[in-house]
Amino acid sequence: RMSSLQAALAAKMLGKKWVGVRRTADVVAATKVECLVLGKREMQWAINHDEGVAVELRKDIQNRRVQTTSQLEFCKSMSINKAAAAAVGSTGRAGGTGRGG
Repeated sequence: RMSSLQAALAAKMLGKKWVGVRRTADVVAATKVECLVLGKREMQWAINHDEGVAVELRKDIQNRRVQTTSQLEFCKSMSINKAAAAAVGSTGRAGGTGRGG
C-alpha cells in the first residue's frame, strides 16, 4: 500500500493533478479482488464508449441525490423540532410568553 506521499509523488511523475479536495478511503475485501483505479480521462472514455457505464453512473448519481435530499429534510425537521422544544422549554408552554396571568 502506498503512503500519501508516495501517491502524491507518483501522481506528479505521471502528470496527474488533483481536482478538488483529495479523498481517501480504507477498504477491506471479504474475498480476493482486483482493484482498478480510473483517472478522469479514463473515466470519461468509459462513459463515452460504454452506455452501460453511463446508465449505471446516472442511476448512482440520482440515488445519491435522493439520499442527500432525504438527509437534508431530516436535518431541517430536527432543527425545527429542537427550536420548538426550546421555545416550549423557555416558556413552560407552547406559544406562551412565560409570564403568569
